[in-house]
Amino acid sequence: SHHIKHLNDIHEICNKILIEKPLSNSIQAAESYLKENKNIAETNISVAYCLRFHPLIQALKKILSLDVMGNIYNIHINTGSYLPDWRKIDYRESVSANKKLGGGVLLELSHELDLILWLRNKITPICSKLRTTKELSTDVEEIADILFEGQSGELISMHLDFFNKTPKRSINILASNGNLSIDLINNKIIHKGKNKKIDNVIDKIDYSLNMYDEMLSEFLNGKSSFNSKNLASFNDALRVLNLIKKIRGLS
Repeated sequence: SHHIKHLNDIHEICNKILIEKPLSNSIQAAESYLKENKNIAETNISVAYCLRFHPLIQALKKILSLDVMGNIYNIHINTGSYLPDWRKIDYRESVSANKKLGGGVLLELSHELDLILWLRNKITPICSKLRTTKELSTDVEEIADILFEGQSGELISMHLDFFNKTPKRSINILASNGNLSIDLINNKIIHKGKNKKIDNVIDKIDYSLNMYDEMLSEFLNGKSSFNSKNLASFNDALRVLNLIKKIRGLS
């Protein structure tokens, strides 16, 4: 909730700024900053959507760009974990659990929203259901289920929650040339082609530190080992906030 204020405090003394995601909890504040500081926002500021640098996400982006999956019919994204286990503090006092600080699954788990915009470019939210349980005693949405239409007419379903005792972070794709499953908890990708055999598997590799190293390398040096520009821009992060606004308007 203080990101834009901090930007205004430091942008004149920093020629390169990396903001922890999300860009802000206020789309109005972000748009106002962009209007007043367009050159700085578009040239000096990046946002730390680090999952873009996960090797399995990079593999997925390459697969989609090569069109090897054929016609994509459905994409399902499932992300959830138990908020009280996140940090060594009372979760009820954390940013995640407080609306005025920018909490809730849509902002806290906005990695997934950034990814689907990055991977599919144009998506349209169709419907959404946002829920708050009685168990966690927060004033934010703790569970979000959203349905989008993708750029090629595919349906994209997304589930985000603070409530899952068994952590989940997965992407599953149903397409004419097979199925693709990515498990970002166990670092596994499986592609099953038309012959129903597993064509390729990358299994149980620890990418937890590598992902951040790659992001910081691109931020500091202008490049990472992936030979492409992956850092989220100010405008990319603003697109995420606009998408969240639309999702909330549908619920």
